[in-house]
Amino acid sequence: MKIHFIILLLIVLFITSCDKSDNHSGTSNHELVLINEAFTHENSDDDNRRMGFSIFSLPEYAPSDWEQPINYKDGEVFFRVSVLTKPDNRIIYYQMGFQWEEGCNGHPFKEKFADNSLIQITEPGVYQASQTIETFWEPDCQEYDPIDWTERITRLLVVIWDENFHIIDNRWGYGDNIENIDGYYPMDVHYQVIVVPYGETFRGWAYYPITLP
Repeated sequence: MKIHFIILLLIVLFITSCDKSDNHSGTSNHELVLINEAFTHENSDDDNRRMGFSIFSLPEYAPSDWEQPINYKDGEVFFRVSVLTKPDNRIIYYQMGFQWEEGCNGHPFKEKFADNSLIQITEPGVYQASQTIETFWEPDCQEYDPIDWTERITRLLVVIWDENFHIIDNRWGYGDNIENIDGYYPMDVHYQVIVVPYGETFRGWAYYPITLP
C-alpha cells in the first residue's frame, strides 16, 4: 500500500512539473508574449518610438533558442493592434518583424517580417491577424546564409506603411512621396504580439485582456 502511494505521488509530481510554464508569460501552454505595451507613434526625438519605426527589445524571459526544447521558429504569431487615437482616416498598414545583428551578403541585418499588408487600419478600433513564421518575408541572401534560430533575436521592429506601401517616416527619404506626412501622427495604440509554438493552439485573446480608456 505504501509503495502504491509513493508511485502515485511521483506521478502527480511529474504531471505538475510538466504543466508549469517557464516563460513567465502567465500561460501554461508555452505561449510567448513578445509585446504587450501601450505607446504613441509620433514625430519625436526618441528614435526607438518615432513615426514609421518602433523598436522593442526581446523580453528577458524569452528564450534565445527558438528551436528547442520548444519549437517557436515554426510556430504562429498572433497580432492585435488596439488603435486608441488616429488623426485621420487614411489607410495605414501595420507590420512587425524580427532582426538579428548579423547581416548577410551586404544586407545589414538578418530578418524575418510578417506580411506588410496583414493588418490594415483606417480608424480607431481593434485589429487582429496571425501568420506562421515560416511564411514571413526574408532577404534573398538568407536562402544561402540562413538564420541561426539558436542565436538570440536582437530586436523586434514595428513598421508603418501608407496605402501605397511607403514607410510613413520623414527620415532617410522614406516619406518623400507622402503628402502631409505629419497628418498621420500622433497615433496612440496598444500593441500585443503572442507567439504560439509549433503544434500548439492559441488560447485566444480573452486570455490577454487590455483596459482601454
